[in-house]
Amino acid sequence: MFDKISVITPVHNAEKFLRETIESMRAQEFQNFEWILVDDCSTDRSREIIEESKKFFPDGQIKILSRDENSGTASIPRNLAMKHVRGEFITFLDHDDLLMKNSLSKLYRIAEENQADIVSTRKYHAYDGRRDSDGNLLTGELSFEASRGLGKKLIEILTSNLHERIELFGTFEISWNIWGKLFRRKFLESNQITEFESIPFVDDLIFVFKCICQSKKYVELNDSLYIYRLHPDATTHKIFDLKFFERVLNSNMRGLKSLERFMNSIPY
Repeated sequence: MFDKISVITPVHNAEKFLRETIESMRAQEFQNFEWILVDDCSTDRSREIIEESKKFFPDGQIKILSRDENSGTASIPRNLAMKHVRGEFITFLDHDDLLMKNSLSKLYRIAEENQADIVSTRKYHAYDGRRDSDGNLLTGELSFEASRGLGKKLIEILTSNLHERIELFGTFEISWNIWGKLFRRKFLESNQITEFESIPFVDDLIFVFKCICQSKKYVELNDSLYIYRLHPDATTHKIFDLKFFERVLNSNMRGLKSLERFMNSIPY
């Protein structure tokens, strides 16, 4: 039981958003999932809220892990959770985001029907916290892809040509975000993609890039199954000073060196 999908969520000072995130997990049509939440040393009521959430789920479906000090990046709590997963597939949900009620069911079905290593959504919903008079979320649909159109096709299997895959990735026609994707655990383990590098801002990109290069079957789904929350507290929505710019630049340089080491380790 709860062995098909492992959902991983790092949590840090998210008391304003967690209840809606929990609500979206309770509403999932597909219920054979475990949800691993990692409290990254929150100083607000986040830990209390996720502990309370256990009463809304069957025994054993929620697993709460803790860190004694804040990591400063989502990669470290994600790595901790990766050591405890038992699902055939792994997906990632940020503590302030939500899933559509058919997210897990559709991702799982597409993965099994196509025997895919990875299924990735091409679109997502942007949500700023507003609801209509009936309580429904007010969202806008956005696309990851820069120019290439899928037309009316529901799914597209990515080319097996590594050069073409890397070109699509480099031109932003494949999403590098970790969320909105379902990863087959056996694929990750057999290719030793089981940890995120602790490089802020680019840890997602490096992880996904390795998956794109090494997956035998990478399926893109022309659907919106993930709800990305827009709010002023999010790192990507703030205005920063020179020190922050230096941090971003340093992370990008470290990320490029990491990608170079990886590319040198595979036939290309």
